[in-house]
Amino acid sequence: MKVLIITGDLAYPLIKSVVEDSTEDVIVHIADTQVAAFLTPRMIINEVKTNFADQIDDIDLILVPGLIKKGTREITKELGIPTFKGSTDGADLAMVLNLIENIQLSEDKPADKLIEEE
Repeated sequence: MKVLIITGDLAYPLIKSVVEDSTEDVIVHIADTQVAAFLTPRMIINEVKTNFADQIDDIDLILVPGLIKKGTREITKELGIPTFKGSTDGADLAMVLNLIENIQLSEDKPADKLIEEE
């Protein structure tokens, strides 16, 4: 599964190192923001369209920061790629990726919170 993870400049080094050993095909993209939690659905849509226009059909899933304020429905609808909230802490992304086939991710609730509830 090809997973696109959108993050900000400050979190990028952590995210990149955490997902390095994932068995999934992961792309980590630095959006045009310092703080990932400040991203909006519209900003994410623009980032993907601008930077991945030629790869849209190859991306199976997008994970966005778990702390963004809004849900991801707008992103899924506009891009045609299932988009879900990742973890609230970048360090937990490895766990999310390891369980990605076994959990139902959410458009509104961060992935680590879903895992805690399981």
